[in-house]
Amino acid sequence: MGEELLRNTMLHDLRGNATALLGWQSLIEPNRQKAATGIERSVEALVSTIQLFSRPVGSVERKKANLQAIAGSLGIEVSGPKTDLWVCPKRLEAALSLSEPCSIKLSERTDGRVCVQILGLDTKGLGLLAVPHSAQIAEVVASPSRALGVCLFKEVVRGVRGEYEITGDRTELGLILSQATDSGE
Repeated sequence: MGEELLRNTMLHDLRGNATALLGWQSLIEPNRQKAATGIERSVEALVSTIQLFSRPVGSVERKKANLQAIAGSLGIEVSGPKTDLWVCPKRLEAALSLSEPCSIKLSERTDGRVCVQILGLDTKGLGLLAVPHSAQIAEVVASPSRALGVCLFKEVVRGVRGEYEITGDRTELGLILSQATDSGE
């Protein structure tokens, strides 16, 4: 899971840099300035790196999962209504296991989704989640930690089109996920 998070974050950052360089190139190129050649080489290098690490995107294993059971198996207390969620159970378990939260609070929202409030997370990890940068993520991945586990929650929600928000004066993480029902969604 850590390698997947690093790869996805790195690719996101590289694509952003490539887009910025292409924008600068389009501004400079009409004037035929020397900088355009350097930018072109940089874009080519970024594109080749992106292609090297990109792989075909498969479907995420989105299943009905019992958060209470997953968290309970890791010794994490869960309060709130008992409900199943649509998530990738393996990603959720990996994120919870690495991040070692103190507890989890569940609450139902008016839109039918569930807010999963994760308490006691590593503040460095929440900072990285708020503004991911490849160098900082690579440093964290070098020694898997609670911070890496917090970053992995981004992959949990991304895979199922959920949302996340950092709350509690940057000390808590809220995941907004679809509630699993017998009818499918």
